[in-house]
Amino acid sequence: MNHIICVSGEPVSGKSTTIREVKRKLEEKNQKVTVLSVGEIFKELARKEGINIEKFNQEMMKRPDIDRLIDRKTKEFGERFEKRNKENEILIVDARLGWHELPDAFSVRLTANEKVAGERAYQRDPDHYQSVEEATRKTAERKRGEVIRYKQRYQVDLEKEENYNLIVDTSYATTQDISDVILQCFEADRANQFYTKKWTSPKTLLPLQDIRETAYNADIIENSIKEKGYIPSEAIEVIEVDGVKAIIEGHHRNFSAARVGKTLVPYEVLAKDDETLKGYGKSTARERMESLKTYELMDHECLFDKDGKKFSYTDIYPHIYEPKFLENLKKKPQQELAMER
Repeated sequence: MNHIICVSGEPVSGKSTTIREVKRKLEEKNQKVTVLSVGEIFKELARKEGINIEKFNQEMMKRPDIDRLIDRKTKEFGERFEKRNKENEILIVDARLGWHELPDAFSVRLTANEKVAGERAYQRDPDHYQSVEEATRKTAERKRGEVIRYKQRYQVDLEKEENYNLIVDTSYATTQDISDVILQCFEADRANQFYTKKWTSPKTLLPLQDIRETAYNADIIENSIKEKGYIPSEAIEVIEVDGVKAIIEGHHRNFSAARVGKTLVPYEVLAKDDETLKGYGKSTARERMESLKTYELMDHECLFDKDGKKFSYTDIYPHIYEPKFLENLKKKPQQELAMER
């Protein structure tokens, strides 16, 4: 279904805003765009039953038949649309399970970390929450509740990466860049070209090398990104330990992209936690993370400074400069690992 984009998203990940921007950009290219929103189907069903949205939502938790009806309508609409097969028409499906009902469509998952999601929720509706902390807690609970509900009702895992063609962390990205990445990868997918599946802000990827190495010939790469944009197949290779991501290969590209104002870069996780990092001897991701140095972090922070605003990695990883942080990243005692197994 190369005329259909299915967009799924965690709570407060910017799904509606992103869809509006994707639609606008497609229409600028003379594409006719239809948006199918499960939320609108939901409202229509509530009106037919003569009850308000809040009560209907409570009813839906008890009545799986409502979910099944919405899913069937989504599937039927998408299949009818694709049969028309008009080259200049695109359908955007705004639905948690769009990828499930239309498995051949281009599927996108938007994510946001709990801190950012909570801040967005509070800013959107400050009267609904007593504090940012409450908004963060309730948004996280809503996310976990959705994951549990879909596992129980559909036997599907919303967080399983294999369900999607593209996964974008919107936490520190602009709507402009999010929509550009979606459309760039959508076109690559339609043309059977390779593109990287996962994208995040360059701010989330920590350096493991000296600032002088990062700065070497950086202007050449910056000019290339300015001219051609960031090539979606050029993934930055990273490791991830206890949720912290650090660059193994691609420092120049990551920080050059940041310098020219890009808020998203593609990345690939080579190893997590105590997994062996292939191609780097027998070391694990955790052991490689031990080379992280606080002075290198501080040196690289200035590359994100913009319009007089100072950036700190503590904005993303609050405990990054605490004395025990690096110690806690080191390999866990064998007894603790055995207990986890």
